[in-house]
Amino acid sequence: MTDEDEGMLRGGLSDLSLLGAVGKLRAGALTQTRELPKLNRINECFEIQCEKASYLLKINRHLAASQMFQGEEASLQALRFAGMMSPKVLRVGDLPESGGSYMIQEYLQFDVDALAEPEIQRAVGRLIAR
Repeated sequence: MTDEDEGMLRGGLSDLSLLGAVGKLRAGALTQTRELPKLNRINECFEIQCEKASYLLKINRHLAASQMFQGEEASLQALRFAGMMSPKVLRVGDLPESGGSYMIQEYLQFDVDALAEPEIQRAVGRLIAR
């Protein structure tokens, strides 16, 4: 990871273990980070763009958050096993310098407006209920 990469990530994400985890993705140089709208009070979310791929970074500043992320990873794996599209989790770890934990996963883009359609919500509900 270059000094420029570290500067881009350090905009609000300063833990060295996080910088190392992004470097281990082997997706080339970091090109951009973007904070995503906060949909809940649990996690901070960022899109991390590298030369070869984009990733979703979730950060939770509470202690033992890695257990929550490990549970989420297992749930996402179960969804994929059941044939549903879900992001692959690439890294889960602790943030010893700033506190809390992180999860890096594939970044999937969705049509948010389509997800609000009742027909789509019913179909997703039926798939989850299987």
